[in-house]
Amino acid sequence: MGNFLKSVIFDFDGLILDTEWPEVQAWSELYQNLQIDVDPQWWTFGIGRGPDQDPKHPFEFIPPDIRQTLDKNEVIAERWDRRRELVEKEAPLAGVSDLLEALRSSQIRIGLASSSSQNWVKGHLKRLDLIHYFAAIACAEDVKLTKPSPDLYLKALEDLDCQPENGLALEDSPAGCQSALAAGLRVIAVPNRLTSTMQFPPVQEIWSSLSGKQPADLARILQ
Repeated sequence: MGNFLKSVIFDFDGLILDTEWPEVQAWSELYQNLQIDVDPQWWTFGIGRGPDQDPKHPFEFIPPDIRQTLDKNEVIAERWDRRRELVEKEAPLAGVSDLLEALRSSQIRIGLASSSSQNWVKGHLKRLDLIHYFAAIACAEDVKLTKPSPDLYLKALEDLDCQPENGLALEDSPAGCQSALAAGLRVIAVPNRLTSTMQFPPVQEIWSSLSGKQPADLARILQ
């Protein structure tokens, strides 16, 4: 007899909402304007991680001779505004809204663990009219270390009053999967168009999307 599913903890960026490709697009537009050839995979290391885990800022991919002609703060602010403009055009990724509703109807508690800030996550959840589904939201400022450290998932589990053996994590990135696994959770990876080329740690299953998924599909992982 396996454990029963009590809580499901979602990642945010790239799992609920595609905020990662707009970041690549925003910076790629600048690189193109500067006639710089940068592989879009530059962003993959930072996916799922907070700023404390990211070793290289996108600005640093600009050659030094060009960087010195630019105002770094101004460039970063412009790219942030462009990313936000692109993200605000995005709808939830396939299957997310239906799965959230089905989990709530099944009385399975829903949490969220994100290396992004509370303002970023909650702002978009409110815009998408999804925030009411979440009983716990753990973000970067709530822990000492972001993913791949287990701290965010441990915080979410604590707030949900759930033991790891009764929880399941949904993640789109290797760093996020490492974080959830280290917290003792079973994990379903749902790679997106940017993370699909990355090497994932051993997880319970890898799905192409959440489209058509039901609570029973998640609960089966714990059996």
